[in-house]
Amino acid sequence: MARTIAVSEEVYVLLKKNKLPKESFSKAIKRNVKKSVKLIDIAGIKILTKEDWRDIEKHLKIAQKKALDNMMGN
Repeated sequence: MARTIAVSEEVYVLLKKNKLPKESFSKAIKRNVKKSVKLIDIAGIKILTKEDWRDIEKHLKIAQKKALDNMMGN
């Protein structure tokens, strides 16, 4: 039996971005509620923007520098 639900525009956009190609919204919701998202679930669906990747790289470089400084006793 199908049910109708209302979601905010923000939630709709997030769900649409997270939905796999040719996947129904019902299956996308079930997949995301049923388990935590793994990299394989989102590979190739372009959820992250270039800005997101730049932020990730920036934080990784900071973490690497801190780890190296800790190893060197700084």
